[in-house]
Amino acid sequence: MAGSLLSAKRFGDVPGGAKSLHGSRCRSLLELARLFARIIDFRSRHTATHSSGVTAVAEKLARLMGLSRQERVFIQVAGYLHDPGKLSTPREILEKAGPLTPEEYSILKKHPYYTFQLLSRIETFQSIVPWASFHHEGLRGDGYPFHLTGEEIPLGSRIIQAADVFTALLEDRPYRKGMSIGEVRSILPEMVKDEQLDGRVIGMLDKNIEEINAAREQSQREILKSFLSMEVDKIEE
Repeated sequence: MAGSLLSAKRFGDVPGGAKSLHGSRCRSLLELARLFARIIDFRSRHTATHSSGVTAVAEKLARLMGLSRQERVFIQVAGYLHDPGKLSTPREILEKAGPLTPEEYSILKKHPYYTFQLLSRIETFQSIVPWASFHHEGLRGDGYPFHLTGEEIPLGSRIIQAADVFTALLEDRPYRKGMSIGEVRSILPEMVKDEQLDGRVIGMLDKNIEEINAAREQSQREILKSFLSMEVDKIEE
């Protein structure tokens, strides 16, 4: 399985099986992915809304870039499931208020590999493994964990990658405050120049940034209500 996924070379490959899901199966897959995302993200208040934001941004980008309805469903599933490997990351690393040590960063960088391994073993999610797992790869091969280059990274992965970076930069983290839209807009083109992000995807994001950011904010507000409700329930117990 891993070998076949990593051998796909065509830019924009649709995950296997993406054309076979309809109606209730699509809805069930999305609901299951949302549940997994909550389990992952709710481990830390700093990431409680992250996957929801990534998914909203990725879906908007996929729609604007002309992906089909079913491809957009798979993009949403990949957005919700891009970080299950972080279940292996110690909470003290996720919530550290200062810079990570080289050893801590090495541990953190393993999470997309664990995401790949986990999703590859669950038949329901095998179709979106590359899209969910390759979001830390770089176009020139200096990303992780597989050091993929160029056309080895499918369009779906590039969309999730852009959505992940965009969302993360805007969020408060233990070690910094979230950036403004203006600051993010100045950073993303530099990441394109460094071949960390795809120029077509970032161009579409920048062109529609207000619409995309509004979708992110709404999605994260909704999931934050659920997280805060759970925190209140814990206190009352």
